[in-house]
This record gives sequence, C-alpha cells and structure tokens, in this order.
Amino acid sequence: MSSATVSLKDLRKLANIDADRSDAVRRDSWTVAMAAMFVWGVKPKDGATDIPAKARLIEDALRHASSWQLFQARRVMNEWIDFHEEDMNSEISGSTLVSPMDFLLWCEEEFRGTGREPQMLNEFLKYVVPSQEAGVRRPSQHELISEVIDRRKQVTQVGKTSEPRHEFRGHLGSVLSKAYASSDSPKDRRNVFLALCELAQQAKPPHPLLGYDSATRKVIYKDELGEQRLYSMSDLRSRKEFRAH
Repeated sequence: MSSATVSLKDLRKLANIDADRSDAVRRDSWTVAMAAMFVWGVKPKDGATDIPAKARLIEDALRHASSWQLFQARRVMNEWIDFHEEDMNSEISGSTLVSPMDFLLWCEEEFRGTGREPQMLNEFLKYVVPSQEAGVRRPSQHELISEVIDRRKQVTQVGKTSEPRHEFRGHLGSVLSKAYASSDSPKDRRNVFLALCELAQQAKPPHPLLGYDSATRKVIYKDELGEQRLYSMSDLRSRKEFRAH
C-alpha cells in the first residue's frame, strides 16, 4: 500500500513537471536569461533579465539549483549573446526576447556532441516541432526534431569539407588557423571566434593563448613582449578575411 502511494505521488509529480515544460514551450517568447535557465533545469522568474545568484529547480521547487547549474546557464546566455550580437540592429542582452523554438534549435546545433550540452535540452526538445504552415512555429508534445537537425548538420558538414584551409598571418596566426579549420562555418567570424574560445579553454591552450575571461567573454593571450592581452570578436572583425561580413 505504501509503495503504491509513493508511486502515485511520483506519477503526479512527473505529470506536473511535464505540464510545466509544455506550458513553457507554448509561450510566444522567453527572455534569453529565462531560456538559458530552462535548459539547465533552473526555474526562472517571469521576465528574468539575468542569471541570479540563487534559484530553484524546475523539477523540485523545494530544492535550490546548484552553483554549477547557474554558472552553466550564464555561459549559455553569454554564448547566445555573442553569437547573435551582430545579427540584430539593437543592443541585445539577457532581456532580449527569443522564441522557444529558435532558442532550442540553436542549442541543439551549438552544443550537441560537444560535451557542453545543456542538462535539460532533450527534455524540452520533446515538445517542439516545426509547423507545417510556412513561417509559423508551433509546439507539439513528444515529437523529436532530431531528424531535422541531423539533416542540417549533414549539410553543414558537406559545406565544411569543401572549405579551403586558410593560413592566418601574425602573432595569433597559428591559433586563428586552427579555429578557422575547426569552425562549423569558417566564413562566419562569430563561429571562428567561438572555436577560438574553445581552444583557449582547453587544459593546455595552444601558444600563445593563455585562457578565457568569462567576465568579458574575451580570449587571453600573450603578446610578442610577453604581456597578457585580451582578444575579442571585434578584433577578429578587423582581419581582412572577415571585412566583407
């Protein structure tokens, strides 16, 4: 009797969690901060504009989210901002509105297979599919979009293999060449910069990289005089290879 009662409670709890996720995906929009927290299992406040120091879990409102979950949510938010900052005419931040579909698709493409995949991404993807109506996107329960994403990745990989290698010049030439070669879209400086950030975050970054400054979202490197410097996506913009973009 006792085990049956516990089982029933568990089922009710799961049903409530399922309803909460479904309702969240059915919203017209999330703020980027809310979106980043959702995919890391953190329950955001409506209209959140930044990642708080403390928050609760989606699956258990009585439990606090870990500092690691909040750190990862902040990282996802910052990466989304870095990736989209040149696509929008206005300034973007954690308060920028994004559709659940667009954000989840972006996460799928950015993080799948990288070892940095958000903890709850798959759980939210279960509620999302593209609509049959052109230009309209609607959530639908328990339909995975993996097949759609796989086709997109296949197209990306075909394009990637046909991209010529490029040797960059200058003090950072060798690491920029590595980032260019490993980027999903070498002609897009945003993707090349993200690949450079990944190199900088390795346990032993390739020379002359020293690390990554998460506060400024810039790469740390040692210049020709041995001084520490910061390198941003704006610096990459000045390279002749990307001036046309």
